[in-house]
Amino acid sequence: MSELVKLVEFHEYKPPKPKPAKAKVIPIQENRITEDEFVQQEYERDRQLRNLFSYWFPKVEGIDGFNIPESKIIMVPPEVFGFFVCDNVTKGAPVIKKFVEETIIPEMAGRFQWFMKNGCFSNKFDFEHSVTEDLKVLADFTAIQYASVCLNTGGVSEIVLREIIPWNNRKTACIYGGMPLRPELRVFYDFDSNEVLFSENYWDYRYVRPSLYDRTDAIVFEAVHDELELICLIYRDRVEEDVAVAMQGVELEGKWSVDVLIDDAGKLWLIDMALAERSAYWRG
Repeated sequence: MSELVKLVEFHEYKPPKPKPAKAKVIPIQENRITEDEFVQQEYERDRQLRNLFSYWFPKVEGIDGFNIPESKIIMVPPEVFGFFVCDNVTKGAPVIKKFVEETIIPEMAGRFQWFMKNGCFSNKFDFEHSVTEDLKVLADFTAIQYASVCLNTGGVSEIVLREIIPWNNRKTACIYGGMPLRPELRVFYDFDSNEVLFSENYWDYRYVRPSLYDRTDAIVFEAVHDELELICLIYRDRVEEDVAVAMQGVELEGKWSVDVLIDDAGKLWLIDMALAERSAYWRG
């Protein structure tokens, strides 16, 4: 064979096509669950959270030493809960609307406005949706529950209506779209040893200021934070002593945070509690 033929054959050579790889067989997972099963599973998990308002509030509702806002706890049924955890709010709009109209609105009788939160989340950073009334409760309920799911706070299985603690809107500065900025102390209490561990100014400058992205909120906070700090210093000992006395005999376990608000008249309001490990300023 001439060198020319060999050269032509060399350039015309085509390698054989590779054999197609065998398709991988992926076994069907036997542990798959239906959407209804997922909703029920998540609902039961949510109901077990110790941070739920319905878990801790009945244990402190009748204590002495603090003003406590009137509060109403409303259970959110699994069929409504499911539309939020499965991100099907649009599909579930008629069911959600019916629940609000037939269950939440009747509980609002007696007050024109309520502060609304769910079992673990207040959405106070969007205060417009935290203060609710008949005409906008559907939108507020939806906004709070949706934000709670997005932030994975828990508490979607219940909604809470609370008395609004009055404030002087000519004197009290507001941030977060209308939330009155008032002095608060967060007291950490150990229910196992029955003792106050420490307390912090809830509006501590080093913690709060870097998180204020709205320019107006930042300006307002800069203007009033010194006053808030001073009031907290004045009231700290009294608040810690009152918490120490009030929590004796409360049937809770472990370490918790207890939030105390000081209103314009100097009255002390117990406004919130949470597990210490889930609370800002915890040193554990």
